[in-house]
Amino acid sequence: MRLKKKLHTWSVAYHVYMLIGLLSVPVLADNWPQFRGVQANGIGDGTPPVEWDVERGTNIKWKKNIPGLAHSSPIVWDNRVFVTTAVSTTNDEPELTKGWEAAAGHSAKDKGGWTWSLICLDKATGREMWKRDVYTGTPEFKRHPKASPANCTPATDGKRIIAFFGSEGLYCYDMKGRLKWKKDLGALNGSPKGNPDLQWGYASSPIIHESLAIVQCDCENVNFWAAFDIETGKEVRRVERVEDSTWSTPNVFVAGGKTQLVLNGYKHMGSYDLFTGEELWKLHGGGDVPVPTPLFSDGLIFLTNAHGDHKPIYAIDPDARGDLTPTSVGAPSGIAWWHEKLGS
Repeated sequence: MRLKKKLHTWSVAYHVYMLIGLLSVPVLADNWPQFRGVQANGIGDGTPPVEWDVERGTNIKWKKNIPGLAHSSPIVWDNRVFVTTAVSTTNDEPELTKGWEAAAGHSAKDKGGWTWSLICLDKATGREMWKRDVYTGTPEFKRHPKASPANCTPATDGKRIIAFFGSEGLYCYDMKGRLKWKKDLGALNGSPKGNPDLQWGYASSPIIHESLAIVQCDCENVNFWAAFDIETGKEVRRVERVEDSTWSTPNVFVAGGKTQLVLNGYKHMGSYDLFTGEELWKLHGGGDVPVPTPLFSDGLIFLTNAHGDHKPIYAIDPDARGDLTPTSVGAPSGIAWWHEKLGS
């Protein structure tokens, strides 16, 4: 299974493309419920085409223009595709830097407000089944010129969809587009460390595990992770952290005798018992703008990030406990292996 999204910068809109091969996969295998799919492993079942051509329509079942600006990914459940977007409420075309052009020296010079939306499409045809404008207003913070106001990929458990727009709120809808609950998590400033005025935007996507919707909110001004009852929106747990801005999506692994919530970071990469909030292990010294999502494979937890002076990759034993930060004499036994400079 594969979904392809192309950002059309000349019209500040993006298309969702559905490959024809997707429809041959069994229903359960079709589900792509969150950022990077099941447990963020980026792997789907089935036999999609390995070649396609958008302009000629080769192996393209349908395409759908989605107005606005969004770097969030589509998710899929049964016969539905869900996407988020943000549309400028002014006639000015938002600033957007393309390709390899440098653009880290300032925030986007947007004017006016935006409307953030959650859209449900029919997977077989691309027909819009419903659209909900979840919030309209002026963004609390600016964004990076290469980013968008809608960076977070939604998540679903097949009954509800969780959409997160950072400072503009956390929202839960049912599969028919009815609002179940919403939460204001306050101001979430996605600025690089030590530069609160250089605003880049929020990008960590929500995830769902059993009855919990989970968010990682490591920002310049606040640092915490929180879990909410997915049925009621009640905050079940909030754990404060000491961290800089992180653009990584968390992940949950049932391993090492615990249900572990693993978070990437710069000062604090770490694992927590999801159901108690207890910290299981931690380490520090990653890249200073963490982006990659933690992964679990072959009985090990993998963490990597690379920016600034630090570019590590770690393979961690799920049974590990305590501070795992390597020192000049080596790494603790809880790290199966690591490399200081091969991170992604």
